[in-house]
Amino acid sequence: MIEMGVPVLIGTCSQASGGGGGNLSSFSFGQFNIVTVSYGSTPTEIPKGQVVDTILNEGNAYIIPNDGVFFNYSFSTPVRVNHEFIITYNTFLIVENELPPDGECEYTITFEATTGEGFQVFSLNENDPLNPDPQQAVSLNFGRLNRSDIIGEGGGFFSQSQTRPLRFADDGEPFATLRFALFDTATIDVTLSILLADGSSITQTQTMIQTELSCQNVLV
Repeated sequence: MIEMGVPVLIGTCSQASGGGGGNLSSFSFGQFNIVTVSYGSTPTEIPKGQVVDTILNEGNAYIIPNDGVFFNYSFSTPVRVNHEFIITYNTFLIVENELPPDGECEYTITFEATTGEGFQVFSLNENDPLNPDPQQAVSLNFGRLNRSDIIGEGGGFFSQSQTRPLRFADDGEPFATLRFALFDTATIDVTLSILLADGSSITQTQTMIQTELSCQNVLV
């Protein structure tokens, strides 16, 4: 795993918004994990010993560290590295009864690079980026979930939950993954929106930062 020390705060985080109709639910982000999972458009799984799990949180201002993401797999296998993305979020302020019933819960993750030229939400099924314009917003929906998928198991003040891997979004149709470009500097807004039973949503946005040195040329 890659973690950084505490740099100057650059990333920005919006406050969680409550739902309409007098709902009390809200949530906050805990961390993002960017994980090398495969390489190539016909994906080959990255061996366990070569997997890099980069953690972004308030401690490192959600700045991707040097060599925290990767462009190609190797010099001998110059194909793009595919990254998984997982959000851990704090759920103790989500009121369970304000969520839809089991089987009808859902959430949406939206990526939008407001600067930069190389960030891609890439569809492995279509072999094309879902954002042909790198600064185009891409929303991925995760539906037909149970309440426990939203709030996690158990409870208590420190309760957390994690989003499902991107490849499960939209019933797996796009088989989405993230790709990063060499020497790119990008600010990427990540928004998680959770549906409530009355049709409103609670939403949180966090900006993650890619610096010129965040993306390494090869993984191995």
